Amino acid sequence: ALDNFVDYLAVESHAIRQLNNWVDDFINGDKTALDKIKSQLNLWSEALSASDNLLNSGDKLALVHAKSIALTQFIALSLNVIAHCQGQTTTPMLGNDLLFLQPLTDELVIAGIYPMRELYLACTN
Repeated sequence: ALDNFVDYLAVESHAIRQLNNWVDDFINGDKTALDKIKSQLNLWSEALSASDNLLNSGDKLALVHAKSIALTQFIALSLNVIAHCQGQTTTPMLGNDLLFLQPLTDELVIAGIYPMRELYLACTN
């Protein structure tokens, strides 16, 4: 169906650029950047929770609902990254867990995976 067809869509967004900036800020020594990232993740989580019933309401939204589940997993893993960076938890292979959320054949990209993986690697080294 044409409503499932994607020709081209840039993965750039203001929110992802800001996430990248906060990760860079943290890597460069700004410890308050983690609070900003956590706040953004919580906003995304609240928005997904609010839309869950709608996304689960019909067959045409099944693909979007599946991606919302992956986004929820991304947020949970990202919050674990923040806890790891704050020394509250040690989660081995968390960077790989983030990458596993993005199948190579999936046309919908969770662009936030890459800066969060970069943050995890910076906190691990």
